[in-house]
Amino acid sequence: MEISPSGRSVGRALLAALLIAVTGCGKPVQRGQAEGIVRCGGQPLADVRVTFVPSEDQGRAVVRAEGTTDGQGSFELYSEDNQSGVIVGHYKVIVEDMAVYSAPRAPDGTVLKRPSARFAPKFRDLRQTPLHEEIHAGTQKVEIELSK
Repeated sequence: MEISPSGRSVGRALLAALLIAVTGCGKPVQRGQAEGIVRCGGQPLADVRVTFVPSEDQGRAVVRAEGTTDGQGSFELYSEDNQSGVIVGHYKVIVEDMAVYSAPRAPDGTVLKRPSARFAPKFRDLRQTPLHEEIHAGTQKVEIELSK
């Protein structure tokens, strides 16, 4: 039985795809460990979600990372791809005040009394945030200072 030239091309393409799937392609992604503290006016902020969004030039391999501050304003970042560490690269940083989720609500879920703003709204908007951080390989401490 003779295989046509087009059949050989298909066979080669399938073999190449299988090799890439088994061995992977490209270099492994570097990761770092990041923890930090969020302050406003020098005071630590509890119950704030910190999200690191990859800069546009990072490509699709880089995913978001986030953490939530504890009572002392400290957080640890976790990558959205469920892998250990945060992918090395440049990030925009946004913060969200989680206090709104524990605010009193009506039976239909409407917030009855919004908590007062603890920091300026620009910090929660990806287009306006002035916060940028770079994650390096290894362990690092990130300090985020917000204003009202």
